[in-house]
Amino acid sequence: MHCDGEWDVPALLSFARGAGFDFVALTDHNTTSQLAGIDDAAGGKPLVIPGMELTTFSGHAVSLGTREWIDWGVLHRDAMSGIALDVRRRGGLFVIAHPGSIGDPVCSGCDWRFPDMMPGPASAVEVWNGPWDCNSNNEKGLALWYGWLDAGHRVAATAGSDTHGPGEDWGRVGRSVVWSPGCTEEAILGAIAAGHLYVSCGPSLELSAAAGGRVAMMGDTLEAESAELGVRWDGCPPGSLLRLVGDGGVLDEVRAEGGGARRWDGKRARWFTAEVRDRAGGLLAVTNPVRIEPAGAAS
Repeated sequence: MHCDGEWDVPALLSFARGAGFDFVALTDHNTTSQLAGIDDAAGGKPLVIPGMELTTFSGHAVSLGTREWIDWGVLHRDAMSGIALDVRRRGGLFVIAHPGSIGDPVCSGCDWRFPDMMPGPASAVEVWNGPWDCNSNNEKGLALWYGWLDAGHRVAATAGSDTHGPGEDWGRVGRSVVWSPGCTEEAILGAIAAGHLYVSCGPSLELSAAAGGRVAMMGDTLEAESAELGVRWDGCPPGSLLRLVGDGGVLDEVRAEGGGARRWDGKRARWFTAEVRDRAGGLLAVTNPVRIEPAGAAS
């Protein structure tokens, strides 16, 4: 790559194509030089979403759907929230990267420490960066996101491979599975901003809520006092457990080996997610939330 990677851009795209990815985000630390020539591959797979990783002394963030170099050095007069708003005005997506990461001296500046961005106007946050059990401290990042949902923030959960070259262990690396109306940059970024996705290292996982003949998918809000929750899963290894999470607490836990479906009637909470965990408790997949709001409640 153009900063600390071992792959060049064609090698990365060749790997992604062989892995069957529909899209990839191409970001490097504090540079956009890697974006030169990506339009030559337009129309093929994978779709390349341009961006940059803002690599600061107080945390990392990813700007997706932007091509301009972002000077975070102006923070002495414009807080990080101002940069996030500017990315949004440009039609991009501002994603807080690996917020629970181990910081200095193991990974200088990797932990997220911007008080105006907890989460501020961020569109999304990486709850899964690289392999689940790594120094990105993903469990802490997931808990941080749950806390933000409890506080009423609407920020989508994403995954980032943070891959730098060949030979890396992809067995437990999270990927974003997006419900998008099309494989275009605008459609995919819009779907992510809406929370229409789950993150997973393999198993498929879908969450929905229904009430009064209306159905909400991941990322949506259902106007109701309570709802019927539905979860479908597939590709779960032996010993897997499905957790229904509501308002930050585990409401139910059932076995989820292979594939299956489960429903819960009359559940009350402000938001729900579903998780699949392995027998040791490590995360295999997690959905974005469905929200339940009583009629007339402020959004």
